[in-house]
Amino acid sequence: SNGIRYFPMEYVKKGFKFFFDKKVPLVKLIDRTFNCDSKRAVEIVNYIIENSTVTKVHFEIEASILTDELISVLNSAPKDMFQIEVGVQTINHEALTAVNRNYDLEKIRYNIRRLTEPKNIHIHLDLIAGLPFEDYNSFIKSFNFVYSMSPDMLQLGFLKVLKGTQVSERFTSDIKYAEFPPYEVISTKWISASELLKLKKVENAVDMFYNSGKFFNSIRSISEKPPYDNNPYSLFEQLGEKTKRSEKAGGLIVWGAIVAVFSVLSIVMNLVNGGEFNVTSVLTGVAVPA
Repeated sequence: SNGIRYFPMEYVKKGFKFFFDKKVPLVKLIDRTFNCDSKRAVEIVNYIIENSTVTKVHFEIEASILTDELISVLNSAPKDMFQIEVGVQTINHEALTAVNRNYDLEKIRYNIRRLTEPKNIHIHLDLIAGLPFEDYNSFIKSFNFVYSMSPDMLQLGFLKVLKGTQVSERFTSDIKYAEFPPYEVISTKWISASELLKLKKVENAVDMFYNSGKFFNSIRSISEKPPYDNNPYSLFEQLGEKTKRSEKAGGLIVWGAIVAVFSVLSIVMNLVNGGEFNVTSVLTGVAVPA
């Protein structure tokens, strides 16, 4: 049957209570749109806030339909109790239409900023490379849009073409993908295989230098200054290329040394106050030698 089916609220609360009693560190909900029924979502969030002592809860929301009430309740939660994932995927309107995702991007930006202001919620924002109608330059715009919202984690994924889905049936001749699970995109009419491989390097750089949390402030400081302030994607593109070459040569420095380099760079960036020097040249030349 079509539509959404809900478990009874008492059943949901009983399930959460079991996890809370067992002191489970993290519970991940599999709902793709936790807040499709906002009043129900508010009741569940309030129950978690009132009853969880150590358990964190991760769920995915549709940010464009967040209500003031739900935002207010989430903002009142203890720090790090919630991890919220938002599947932005792309800002290319043709691509969004192709995958039945039509939403107000500016409303998403506005609501995400409201959620991040109290700094009590861990925010994950997702992008998908290889969508129909999205070329390399379009993906860069999507990346910069998501990065501008300062998520705690920026997840760069790649399209999986599952049999029976609208994408697999409508774009049969336009998308080449692996014949084995997870059926990941290889190339499309709009983006080449070499460009997708470049995005794999970017994904690695984002995970290493941003999502790890070890260099969050340093990376943000560097990306907010020329020449990266108008295109922060280019910073990760350069880091991705450099780290890939270093991996092939077996030349990656241990994490402790990289942390030290970033710490020094952070201090220098603050002291220089806009002085002209290429931070990435220093970083890639010392932290990840060719």
